[in-house]
Amino acid sequence: LQAQRTYEDLVKMLGESQVHLYPAEELIAGDFSISSFELRAQRIETIDHMARVGKGVYITPIAGMRKFLLNREKWLNNGVLAKVGDTIDIEDWLEKLVSMSYLRQPMVTAPGEFALRGGILDLYPLHMEDPVRIELFDTEIDSIRRFSAEDQRSTGKLAEISILPASEFLCLKEDIKKIEENLEI
Repeated sequence: LQAQRTYEDLVKMLGESQVHLYPAEELIAGDFSISSFELRAQRIETIDHMARVGKGVYITPIAGMRKFLLNREKWLNNGVLAKVGDTIDIEDWLEKLVSMSYLRQPMVTAPGEFALRGGILDLYPLHMEDPVRIELFDTEIDSIRRFSAEDQRSTGKLAEISILPASEFLCLKEDIKKIEENLEI
């Protein structure tokens, strides 16, 4: 609560672009059970800003200081930038989305989900207000559009999209391999 007040006070003085809040629950169980999409999205946006820009005022409660986070290099390597006209390997993309903590569903209805139907990849990044639909022509990105999760109707075109992880803690393939190698039976 104190961190939120400090954030609001500093935003008034310095402006929203200069101040970033990393909200964290005081209880570890709170991180997993009651953490809202909005708070997780704010943490992810703050981590991304620290990794990409690294300048500004960052505020977090003590609980945020105790969290384990990826190092900068791993964070920067675990996002996806998609542009209209890009050629992609859809299997690599699906694997990457799962490693970025997105859940595959038949239809996208909530942040952190993705769905593949034919040549259409729907994705709901936590840091965006609306989900996006990436239409493919074979392996080329033909269009990127925002759409409404309620009625699935398009709400606007995008030339590109930056997709951030859906969680601040990622279990990457190389980490799993290291755990397997060190696991004693």
